Amino acid sequence: MDSEEVYMSSNGDQESTLYYTQIAMVEFIGTFFLSQLVASKYVFAIDGSQPIALGLGYVGILYATFPISGGQLNPAVTCGLLYRRKLSLREGLCCIVAQLLGGIFAGLVSYAIFNSNWDNVGYPEISEGFHASNAFVAEILESFLLVTVYMNATTTKAQEGKSFYGVAVGFVVLSTALLEATQRSTCNNSAVAMLALLQGSYKDLWVYFCAPLIGSLFACLAFPILNPAEDQHDISTAAKRLASLLTEFIGTFYLSYTVGMSVNAASFSNGFCAIGMMVASLIYMGAAISGAQYNPAVSLAIFIRRRWSSSSRAPTMKVVDLVMYSIVQVLASFAGALVAGYVNQDVGGITTFKVNTDHYTLFAGVVVEALYSFLLCFTVLMSGTLRYVQGNSYYGMACGFVVTAGIAAVSNISGGVFNPALGVSLPIIAMKHVKDIWVYVVGPYFGAVVAALVVNFVSFVEDGAEKTDLSHLTAF
Repeated sequence: MDSEEVYMSSNGDQESTLYYTQIAMVEFIGTFFLSQLVASKYVFAIDGSQPIALGLGYVGILYATFPISGGQLNPAVTCGLLYRRKLSLREGLCCIVAQLLGGIFAGLVSYAIFNSNWDNVGYPEISEGFHASNAFVAEILESFLLVTVYMNATTTKAQEGKSFYGVAVGFVVLSTALLEATQRSTCNNSAVAMLALLQGSYKDLWVYFCAPLIGSLFACLAFPILNPAEDQHDISTAAKRLASLLTEFIGTFYLSYTVGMSVNAASFSNGFCAIGMMVASLIYMGAAISGAQYNPAVSLAIFIRRRWSSSSRAPTMKVVDLVMYSIVQVLASFAGALVAGYVNQDVGGITTFKVNTDHYTLFAGVVVEALYSFLLCFTVLMSGTLRYVQGNSYYGMACGFVVTAGIAAVSNISGGVFNPALGVSLPIIAMKHVKDIWVYVVGPYFGAVVAALVVNFVSFVEDGAEKTDLSHLTAF
């Protein structure tokens, strides 16, 4: 092609054959290594480490490829960008072809490395005893979340210039991979599914090709509702409220789903890491929309923080707002637990909680729930509301890591819940240990109240001003 012959992309930049070659090469390289990590699952030195390698690898690969191609690495994500008009049709097709070829090449190279034996090459598959219909639902749900987090973190005005996108998206992959180690090989990516095609495993191939695209479609339909400011200048109060409440529902749903599915993790440590990483991703997804609370105790802490803040800039959170958030969070938690039971083919088999009364008292359970709920709410308020940390990119990780640490520390005592919505819904859905529910209400609420009062005190200065800016947590 002559150097003067160019094409115009949706953003008005001139594109040449060189440009298309560059983005295709980057997408090919990124998807190749992502697929190769899946193909190598039988040769990892430590059992259960493949999901960790896949998730953390995704974070690094996305950051490496983002400056050139946007780090799509997945046809479902590319479809989302096409919907957002961040790619031209030609760019999108170019990226999808490169991704599929990257998956194919990863399978062929892995075959050559692993003694030319396809039995040594890993690929997406549904474990024996689990049905394709359950995997299909899981793939749709996880693809929806992946595309939603990607679009919210990388394409919205509210997140422009933020650098957490790789962590936000990569931690979704990490969490879902950790959860499904004993049930199925996580995929959520038609390019990675090319490994199954090369293997000759055709029976369930439709799941890995159809479900991610359906999940992407649902994400595209939800995007304008979650982000009305992207396409409208004058946004009604009703539209803002709908966006906030829907975000809270989605976030709490996936948190409940993740906790319920954590029983499938290859080890206990993988389970609590999956929960913590999911918390971080969900916070990055929804912080600019609803405040990403997903927890009635956190909502109460934010309510107190706003209501009794000494700053005149702090917007008031009305009681009705607190009630609406809490109701939506509880309903979403029940829905997430039910879906986890369906995907897991056993509602009674999902993760639930109880105080370990064989070695500890109920009082001990309440105390540890209150302590780590205090730490969670303290972290939310300190990393998300102080003026001199406004605009930081670490708040999601801070909260996710605190949740991970808390579960690791006290799960053998109380289960490590720190969330009244989860503490009520999961035991009721599983019909187990319902008598201990009050522990997960009293403890977290008490910790939240104390955390809010402490943060209000430590952020208060003598002249009556407060070093805070809470406006970004205002949903309505």
